[in-house]
Amino acid sequence: MADKQTNQSRELPNLNVKVDIDVAEALTGLKALQREAKKATQAMAELAEAQKQGFPLNAEFVEGLTDDENKTINYLRNKLAKEIEEQVRQLLRSKADKDS
Repeated sequence: MADKQTNQSRELPNLNVKVDIDVAEALTGLKALQREAKKATQAMAELAEAQKQGFPLNAEFVEGLTDDENKTINYLRNKLAKEIEEQVRQLLRSKADKDS
């Protein structure tokens, strides 16, 4: 003969839990992230403005400029690209940490 199982509900007593959380470090991290996001936004605005003015952002060499000017442009372009890439990575890491 098979045993018959019955569903029984149990009442648990009220449970009160007090949790103290130090959020100072998290707030500091969020403020730093906000600063980096503002920098990235500013860099993107500058990039968009340069594109509006017809600045050749993807050319290795711009006619009419000296070699030093072209080197400076390429240096700044690469620096900007690396900064944006790093800030995007930080934002993605922060989002991943927040989602975990």
